Amino acid sequence: MLARYPDKFIYAEDNDTNYIFQQIGFPAMWDMNSPFAFARALAHRDLSQIQSLITRPGYPAAWSAIRYLLGSHDQIFNQWEYDNTSRTWGWDKPGAPDLRENRYFVELIGGPIIGRQNWYALAQARMGWALNIAIPGTPMLFMGTEVQHYGYWNPALDPFGDHRFEWAIAGDPTGLAMRNLVADANNVRWNNPALRTDFGPSLPHFDPDNNVLGFLRWDDSGNVILTVVNLSDNQWDDPSYGVNIGGTGDSWEEVQLAISAVRRLERLRNLPRQPGGAAGRPLLHPSAEVVGADLSEELTPQGESARSCRTIGQCQGRSRSS
Repeated sequence: MLARYPDKFIYAEDNDTNYIFQQIGFPAMWDMNSPFAFARALAHRDLSQIQSLITRPGYPAAWSAIRYLLGSHDQIFNQWEYDNTSRTWGWDKPGAPDLRENRYFVELIGGPIIGRQNWYALAQARMGWALNIAIPGTPMLFMGTEVQHYGYWNPALDPFGDHRFEWAIAGDPTGLAMRNLVADANNVRWNNPALRTDFGPSLPHFDPDNNVLGFLRWDDSGNVILTVVNLSDNQWDDPSYGVNIGGTGDSWEEVQLAISAVRRLERLRNLPRQPGGAAGRPLLHPSAEVVGADLSEELTPQGESARSCRTIGQCQGRSRSS
């Protein structure tokens, strides 16, 4: 197959990296743990789960890992069915012991029926896709997730009705907000080759006490992206929280992941710096109504300190215009 279609992106839906890469020789495969790692990071406020998504053990290249933090059909398909043996009704896909039964992400986090109206669940979904385009891997999004779909997916009817894609919600305020976030985040990935390289990432900021993590990705032409993830309910509206970037003298510009109908974050370069941190930039918790940028933010360096390097340790100072 590989010889017949040398210009095609061929991948496997499997969880054995040795078998797929070493024996069969496919160039890419699904990272089947990625949706569970993200869900558990939220459920247990566990930064180590996010840390696991930044690495790619067993994958020959960053793009070889197909990652889908908000779920695929394996996490979203379900049906309510009758078990003739036990004579009881139950879910076909009951879910992992510490997670809810299969359904769309906003209901996995926010609960059945009300998940799409739950501000916290909506914010976590926005963070999920913003993070998905920033971590090493090829991002994948299941249909309906881009409009914050409710319920679970099933191409057939079950006792609870029709669970196919409902086009009407694609254009409502909730659906449009997520669609805009997805489009903007995809553009951030496309416009920043650092998010598509094998360099890094490095993890200069890991703060389990506050549940904040920051990681750097870069390319060899000077494009550097800092992604900051805040898993906590803490909010720093003033420049009191510093993010370590492993160096000094840098100034950064916020990359706009989405246009907020409510407000925009202040530009990072206009904020006073904090000793030992990336800058005195605000970190906002999910209640901040900023689409996507409230929880996972991509930042790029500004001015004279933009880097050109193959590893952060080998970075050379390089001039770059704002």
